[in-house]
Amino acid sequence: MTPAQGRKGRPRKTDPRQVFDAIQRMLASGCRRLLVPACYPPFSTVRNYFYSWSRSGALERMLDALRERARALAGRLAEPTAAAIDSQSVKTTESGGPAGYDAGKRNKGRKRHIAVDAEGSPIAIRMHETSIQDRDGAPAAVLEMLEKAPEVAKLRADGGYRGPKLLSKFGELGLGDLLEVVEKPKDIKGFTVLCRR
Repeated sequence: MTPAQGRKGRPRKTDPRQVFDAIQRMLASGCRRLLVPACYPPFSTVRNYFYSWSRSGALERMLDALRERARALAGRLAEPTAAAIDSQSVKTTESGGPAGYDAGKRNKGRKRHIAVDAEGSPIAIRMHETSIQDRDGAPAAVLEMLEKAPEVAKLRADGGYRGPKLLSKFGELGLGDLLEVVEKPKDIKGFTVLCRR
C-alpha cells in the first residue's frame, strides 16, 4: 500500500511500513518528535516521507484503500451510500498557517470538516479558519466527498448545518435532497449519542 521505490536515486534503506507506523503513532498519541521511540526511523526521515507522501497524494490514496478494506471486512459495499459530516475547532500556536477566531467556541485556530461513512472511516477532510461557519465551509467538503464517493445519497449533519444559506447552495449544486439535519431532542441536556450521526 505504501508507494514503491522510484527508479532514480539510491536504493531505499528505510522500511516504508516503519515510517507509516511512526506517523500513526505520532498522530494517535500526540507524541512530540523527541519522544518517538528508537524502534522507528529518525524523525527527520519520517518527516521527509510524510511531506513527500502528502504532496504526491499517496497518504490520501492509502486512506481510501483502508476505508474500502474496512467496509469489505464489515460486509458492506465498497462505495458508501450514506455519510455524516461534522466540524471540530482546534487551537493553534501563534505561528504558522491560517487561523481565525470562533466567537461561539471562544478559540482561535483552525476548523476541520470531516465527512465519514457509516463505519466512521473518513471520506473527505477539509481545513480552514475557525471564523468560517459550518454552513460556509461545508460545501467544499461535501463536493470533495462526492468526488470520492459519488453513490452517497444521504448526508447527515447536526444543527450547525441548518439554514437557508447552505440549503440554497446545495440547491444550486443540484444536491437539494442530500442533507438531513439530525437534531438532539429538546428534553435531553448534555451529551447524548444520536442515531445515525
